[in-house]
Amino acid sequence: LVDPNSINLFAECGNTFFSLYKATKNKEDLNAAEKLFRISAKLFKAYYMRGEYNAYLQETHEKISSGLLRIAALPHKNVSKTTELVNLVEQNASVHLLENYRQKTEKYVLEKSEQSVKSLQNELHFYESQYRKKKTRNKSDVEKIAQLKARLETRKNAYTAAQQEFNNLHSKLFNIADVQAKVQENQEIFKFYCAGNSVFRVSISKKQISIRELGSTAPIEKLTNRVVTGIK
Repeated sequence: LVDPNSINLFAECGNTFFSLYKATKNKEDLNAAEKLFRISAKLFKAYYMRGEYNAYLQETHEKISSGLLRIAALPHKNVSKTTELVNLVEQNASVHLLENYRQKTEKYVLEKSEQSVKSLQNELHFYESQYRKKKTRNKSDVEKIAQLKARLETRKNAYTAAQQEFNNLHSKLFNIADVQAKVQENQEIFKFYCAGNSVFRVSISKKQISIRELGSTAPIEKLTNRVVTGIK
């Protein structure tokens, strides 16, 4: 089931059951919607965690996020559920952004670093070869070779560190509790999500997290552009 079609299918079914709930207020429909969105979110994460990337999944990701946020924004007092749903949204946003970044950056960064190492190796090989052929060997030749070896060692270490950095990017999943631990008592963080055709606001304080659906994207985008233009 870990493929784009299945992920999208579960998300679409989630939307169908959520629409049924909005019309009938039947809690079973709401529970079904939440379960389907949770399944699609887990499939989405599994798809990316195995190292695949599909740019067309952005639309599906927004569909899943919108569904989870809509459910979390419904009036209820279950803070742990709200936290759990936001974590699902953020974890999937993280892996999607990460794979996007890796696709665009990793190959370029590592290839450039590897080429740099090879270039220094060739230069060092040339000077060592020339040094062995010389009948008279001076101090500057020895210093030149020592400098190249030191530069090569630094460059190799940088290449290894770059590889390790990319490998470590998957090592830790986002947890909103880590954010809350850093928030001061008199502080509150606001994050805005554009998911599907709706905009949501999540507010995070030291001990609370709440979600509110602000409205449709189009009028909010128009107002935001006006503010940004004014600032510019």
